Amino acid sequence: MTPNYYQKKREVRKLVKGGLSKADASKITGIKYSTVILWTSDMHTCKGKTHVSGLTLKVLKELVSKGYIFSGDTGISSSYKTLKKHFPVKRVNMHRMTVFFLEGNERTAMEAFLRKLNLKSVSYGKLGYIRKAFGIKKLKRDNKIMERFFK
Repeated sequence: MTPNYYQKKREVRKLVKGGLSKADASKITGIKYSTVILWTSDMHTCKGKTHVSGLTLKVLKELVSKGYIFSGDTGISSSYKTLKKHFPVKRVNMHRMTVFFLEGNERTAMEAFLRKLNLKSVSYGKLGYIRKAFGIKKLKRDNKIMERFFK
C-alpha cells in the first residue's frame, strides 16, 4: 500500500465524518463508491435528507402561516415523516380526514376541522371526543365553541 492510499483513505473518512454523504465523498475524491463504503463501514452517517426543501418546504410554510393543514390540500402525507423529525408536527385522523398541525395550534386546528366537517349540530360527547383527539383539555369555552359553530 502506498502512502497515497492512506492519505486518500484519511481524506475520505474526514469528509464523511464532516457530514458529507459517502456518495459525495466518492465524487469529490474520485474514489469508487464501493471503496468509500468499505473504508467507512464502521462510521455512522445521516441517512436520507437532512434538510427541508421542495414540497416539504411548501407544506412547512403553510403549517407555520395557518398552524394547520388538511391532508388533501398539498400532499403533506409524504412530507409528514420528514417534518416530524425536525418540528413538533402532530396528526389527527378522524371522519376520513387527516389534519396536521404544529404543537400549540391545537385549538385552531380543531376549530378548522369542525368548520370543514360542516355539521349542523354536535353533542357535547362528540365535541369531547374530538377535543381529546386534538389533545385539548376541557375548558369552559366549550359552550362558546358550540354556540359559534352550531347555531
